[in-house]
Amino acid sequence: MKRTTVLLGVLLCIVKVHAQIDVPQVQKSFYGVVEATWCGNCGQYGIPTTNAIVNQVGEKSIVYSLHKSSSSQLYSETAETIANAIGTSGHPFWTLNAMAIGGYNTNIQNTLINSINANYSASTADVNAGFGWYIENDTIYVETVTEFFNASSGDYNVAVYLSEDSIEAYQSNYDPAIPSGNIFHNHILRTSLSSNAFGVLAASGNNNSGDTYTNLHKIKIDPTWDLNQIHFSAVVWKDNGGTYEFINANDSGQEIALTFIDNRDKESVELNIYPNPVSETLIVTSINLKENATVQLYDVDGRIVYENNWNKQGGLELKINVSNLSSGEYILLITSGNTKTTKQVLVK
Repeated sequence: MKRTTVLLGVLLCIVKVHAQIDVPQVQKSFYGVVEATWCGNCGQYGIPTTNAIVNQVGEKSIVYSLHKSSSSQLYSETAETIANAIGTSGHPFWTLNAMAIGGYNTNIQNTLINSINANYSASTADVNAGFGWYIENDTIYVETVTEFFNASSGDYNVAVYLSEDSIEAYQSNYDPAIPSGNIFHNHILRTSLSSNAFGVLAASGNNNSGDTYTNLHKIKIDPTWDLNQIHFSAVVWKDNGGTYEFINANDSGQEIALTFIDNRDKESVELNIYPNPVSETLIVTSINLKENATVQLYDVDGRIVYENNWNKQGGLELKINVSNLSSGEYILLITSGNTKTTKQVLVK
C-alpha cells in the first residue's frame, strides 16, 4: 500500500491547488559552475563552456551559475553554502552532482557532457521530487512531492531552488567589443526556499517503493527579480550526518506559468477558529465546503496530530481536544475541492 506523509514547513493563507503533481522517474544531474562578475577567466571560459554544455545535454541536467564571492554583483548566500560544502576553490570552478571537478582545461567541456549523458536515465531513478508553484500576493508557494521508486533508507531532504535568467550585469573579459562590459547572465542561482541551503526533511528511515512525501515551501518575492525570468528546481539530497549527498533533480515544473490568484476568484470557503490561543477545546467552523473535505492539524515539524474527514457538504462545526498537545504553534488545514485553507493555532 502506498504510504503518504505530509511535512508542512511553512504557514499558508489560502492556497488554490491547480493540478496533481507528477514525479518524473528520470535521473538528472546537478551542474554547477562557480563564477564571479569580476572574474576574467569566467567571462572567457566559464560562460561559453556552460552555454556549449547546455546546448549539448538539453534537459538531462539542471544548470546553475554559483556566485559565491561576496564581491560579485550576482552573489548568492545559497550558492556560497553549496559551493563551500562541495569544496570548490578558484574561479571558474566546475562541479557535477555535488562533487568537485576542477578548474578550466581544454577537456572539461567534453568530460562534463559525457558524464551528464552517462548519468541520465529514464528508468533507473530511485527517488525524485515533482513540484508545482504559484504566486499569491507577495509570496511564491511551491509544493513538492517526493516519491520513492525503489526501497531506500536514510534521511532525505528536498530543496527548492530559484534561479533567474537574463540578468543584465557586468562580466569581466566576456567580449572586449562590449564597451560597458554588461551582458545578460543566465542560470543564476538566487536562493533556496528554505533556511537550509540543502532543503527540509522529506523522508526518514525505511522507505518503500511507492512511498510519497509532500512538503510546502514559500518565499517572499524580491523586488529585484524579474518574475518572467525565474525558474525552479527540486533537488533531493541524502543527509549523511550533516554531509549532503546529491540524489536527483527535477526542473520540469519550471514551465508552469506564473499564476496570480485574485481574491475575487477564490472559492468562498470561510474558516473560523476560537478561542485562539487555546488550551482545552478548539472550535472550528466553516461554510460552503464541498463534499469529502479533510480537516488536519499539524505541529511545527509537519506531523499530523489530528485528522478528520468531513463528508457533509456545506457547513462544518468541529470541536478538537488540544489539552494533550504541547504548547506552541500549530497549523489547521482544511482541504475542500481544489482549495486549501489554513489558520495558525496557538496552544498554550
